[in-house]
Amino acid sequence: MSGLSSLAERAVEPGGGRADDGVVADCMPLSALYALILEDDEAEQYAIRGLEFADRHGAHLVKALALGPLGILRWHQGDIVAAESFMLTAIELYEAFDYPGMVAVCIEVIGCCAAEDEPERAATLLGAARTVWHRHSQMKLAQAALSTVTSTIENRLRGVLGDETFESAVARGRALPLDDAVRLARRAGAAPVTRSTASSRSVLTRRENQVAALVAEGLTNREIATKLTISPRTVDAHVDHILTKLGFRSRTQIARWVSAGVDG
Repeated sequence: MSGLSSLAERAVEPGGGRADDGVVADCMPLSALYALILEDDEAEQYAIRGLEFADRHGAHLVKALALGPLGILRWHQGDIVAAESFMLTAIELYEAFDYPGMVAVCIEVIGCCAAEDEPERAATLLGAARTVWHRHSQMKLAQAALSTVTSTIENRLRGVLGDETFESAVARGRALPLDDAVRLARRAGAAPVTRSTASSRSVLTRRENQVAALVAEGLTNREIATKLTISPRTVDAHVDHILTKLGFRSRTQIARWVSAGVDG
């Protein structure tokens, strides 16, 4: 773990790009996963830095891999909206690379997110994830990162649904083809942003929160730059980081997120 994390740390430090980018790209998501399994407080920072590295280098697969641990962390923090959004973005990226194995992580986390409001759908998604793991993935590290969470959720769902309904829902999920499982997971994307955004807000820097608020007011990047007396390129970078950290794909999502925080 220390070797992986030190390489990842060097890579994201200013002027620290001397390490081979391919090696760094491999180490960053692995560092985040190891830290998550070990309940290391640095897990979130490794994942966020991995996302920033991916954006800087256009490494979309690395970005998808980093979204996994960050989504699990958001779920732990109770920020269901952000967790679902991260996983939906990751699914999109994995599909572009025809990389179905890690889609299991996304489906499983979205299943955990659905447990409170849609227990039967959650059980179906967890069943679907089992099949994806079995057919497409031998990634034991990712499975280990999720195993404790999934076990807890499954026990909770059994209590809510009863054994028969739970097992029936899981069986339906296990029978789903991958495309159908992804479609079921993507239903999460239609949900409005209404849950607590406090934990996501704390992930942004003070300046990023300022930029997000101005985006929500409808200002362009150039107008934000003028208002904050910074360069438009700096605003561009801030907006990119906000989208990355929150797992969003549009300025509209940022505006809804800010509005939900203000209203809540």
